[in-house]
Amino acid sequence: MIQNRLYVCFLVIIVAAIFSGCATHPIVAKRYPVDQKMIPDFTSNNAIALENTQNDQNKILVGTNMGHKFKGDLHQFTEIAIETLEGELKNKNITVEPGAGKNMKISVSKVHFESRWSGFWCESFIQVETGDGYKAEIDGHDSNAWILPPCINGSLNHAVVAILNDDKIIEYLNR
Repeated sequence: MIQNRLYVCFLVIIVAAIFSGCATHPIVAKRYPVDQKMIPDFTSNNAIALENTQNDQNKILVGTNMGHKFKGDLHQFTEIAIETLEGELKNKNITVEPGAGKNMKISVSKVHFESRWSGFWCESFIQVETGDGYKAEIDGHDSNAWILPPCINGSLNHAVVAILNDDKIIEYLNR
């Protein structure tokens, strides 16, 4: 009798472990404030338009951890990157408006994470194209010991900071 109960208990634990490890979780990026010390001192008298050119709104696999799948939307990630970029440009007194004479096309092309012994390590890639034809794929990295979403948001922030530290982009903004 005790053997049967132990057997049933063991089966319940195994089945619960199998089904709990098969979940898919959405990742929704959020805008985080950027450390102003990471942005170089520049300004521009020109207005700029920022365009989201990421058309893929399907959920892509960002990574897995202990059997759990984490998926995100590259279009939504791009929207957050643009909101962050817009906020930082406005901090530099640069007007951001649709239809401006200058423009930058922005597209988050890849976001992924790895689970490491020290926590999560995240990387985001943003493709940028300025109105004068300069193209770059800029990446940002971040890590977090316990929580995944801040790691993703941090990697997007660091990619935006890298955009604002790109000499050719700053030169384009200043022209």
